[in-house]
Amino acid sequence: MKKNILVTVSLLAIAGLTACGQTSSITSVTSDKPVTSDTSVTSEKTADATEISLWVSQADSPAVTAWEAGFNKANPSSPVKLKFTTMEEGDVGDKFTSDPESVPDIVHLPGDVLTKLEASGSVSSFSSADVKSVIGSDISAGALAGGQDANGVQYGLPYAANTYFLYYDKAVYTEEQVATYDALFKQFDAYKAAQGLDASNRAIAPQLDNGWYIQSYFMSNEGIFADNGTSATETNVVTKGLPVARTIANIYKSGDVSNATNTTDFTKCFAFISGAWDYKKVADAWGAENVGFAHIPDLTVGGKTVTHKGIGDNKYVAVAASSKKAALAKKVALYMDSAEGQLARWKANSGTVVTSAKVAASADYLKGTPAINGVLATLAHGTFAQNTSTQFGKWWDASTAFTGSLYTAVTGEDGTAKNEVSDDELTTLLNTLQTALLAK
Repeated sequence: MKKNILVTVSLLAIAGLTACGQTSSITSVTSDKPVTSDTSVTSEKTADATEISLWVSQADSPAVTAWEAGFNKANPSSPVKLKFTTMEEGDVGDKFTSDPESVPDIVHLPGDVLTKLEASGSVSSFSSADVKSVIGSDISAGALAGGQDANGVQYGLPYAANTYFLYYDKAVYTEEQVATYDALFKQFDAYKAAQGLDASNRAIAPQLDNGWYIQSYFMSNEGIFADNGTSATETNVVTKGLPVARTIANIYKSGDVSNATNTTDFTKCFAFISGAWDYKKVADAWGAENVGFAHIPDLTVGGKTVTHKGIGDNKYVAVAASSKKAALAKKVALYMDSAEGQLARWKANSGTVVTSAKVAASADYLKGTPAINGVLATLAHGTFAQNTSTQFGKWWDASTAFTGSLYTAVTGEDGTAKNEVSDDELTTLLNTLQTALLAK
């Protein structure tokens, strides 16, 4: 992938912005009929429709009806029947490798997975004419670049800008009180005492065992990465990463922190680091009127306050190299990636996604979708555009393993201890992390 740089962005600029960060198990739900959608467009059934198979997330599956109907209306001479299986984007790479015979014509996947599949020859390329003819200027060059290889060949089409931020309960905090972890904990202590809350109530739930989130702890501390983390021969993880490792260890030790990955009861957690995809879950717990949005709380690293920026990129739609219907599948993928196709997906997700297309700037699109308004406001604080090169793609697994080991060192095997971890122990873990990052 092309190298990205650290940038401060608005929503339209993060079109260079992956997963979500989140994955879940494969649901293996297959349907011969598209599920119903709230779209008013209906598909005209045509006897000679060509079946095109695809993988989509469970949340995106209601959009299939609209995609099929919209494509067939625009392409009456080459209608399709879309047959889908639900699979979360983060699982796609493993499924490609473990069960290549099952790979469908079209897949949806995060940027780092796209990079690996492009490098292995598993996905087809789109021509520049393909991209121009359907997307035009509606999606920024930055978003498109994230789906290209080093030579500018397009392998993935960006359909969702993807980053994360802080949700906070406005009944507990003001925006100023969530600016730093220290301020957040201070306010929570006062609130907890006033409300008589017990230890099951937590101040904040960050994502502490997910590599996509953990990258930002290191990236936010200047000088740790050479070449934005993409160097195949150099990192400064060991020489400059100790204060960051100590900061993460201190967060693990706090009794007011819950791991968001394992948090299910948000009524007992009053701030939460995640993306737009979790808006409904948070709103149900706190009440929509109490949901506030802010940048991720700043960190104290080595005695200094460090701005903690999120990481973002895009999710992509791609066509499998093994597809025997690649030409038609590419036309369908291009339609999915058009403003009309992205808006259909947004409606199917009840507004809890951020499109890569500029349709995101329209008043109608934003109306009644506080999650998206929150993203727009908080992204102004800045984010890292994730470089999805092969080298940087190793961060997910490597940093997840690092924090898993660090968590065990701090909390013990049962997760209840509050052990002190020495600098030597932290350095040993950092050496393991760096070795994993530089492995061939």
